[in-house]
Amino acid sequence: MKIRTKRTIRKVAFMLVVTLMMSKTILASDIFKGGLPSVEVKSLKFRYTTNSTYGNKFIVPAANYWNGISSKVSMTSTTSDTAKVSVYAETTTQNGLLGLVVPYYETISGSISEDTNLTKTWIFCDLFGYYNQMQSFNMTDSQIISNYAHEFGHTLSLSHPSSSVTALMKQGIQSIKPQTHDKNNLKAKWGA
Repeated sequence: MKIRTKRTIRKVAFMLVVTLMMSKTILASDIFKGGLPSVEVKSLKFRYTTNSTYGNKFIVPAANYWNGISSKVSMTSTTSDTAKVSVYAETTTQNGLLGLVVPYYETISGSISEDTNLTKTWIFCDLFGYYNQMQSFNMTDSQIISNYAHEFGHTLSLSHPSSSVTALMKQGIQSIKPQTHDKNNLKAKWGA
């Protein structure tokens, strides 16, 4: 009887270790290898190029969703050209595209290039919210804020979830704030 119990305990312990390892693997796949330097993310400045009414209604609240989750991440609005994230409310002809983030890094030769592999240290990001597409889907105010918050998540090196979970970083129209999955990934990337 004791041998069987020990085997059961070892089997359960092994399964628990494997499960934990797999969850960390999934977590890591939901985070870009590249990103802004941690010193920038600790006090990340963004600026928007649209009118202040739109910016204060949609963009600022979206950025604020990420504040208070990690002591290593703080986002604030600025009018300075030195902001690391520039937010643009634009139009696009690409149907269904609600937003996009384009990160840039400095090459060895000193030129600026888009980080298409999302593996470099970024020097700044352009964030686009396509309001004509959001209007075509009759998105509510809270859905528009969630959409911008989703794009801000990309500037914080968060990817779309690799599993079927409830998450702000999941693709699609939603009306939610960062969920447990998003928060855990943010802390995994930047620290608690």
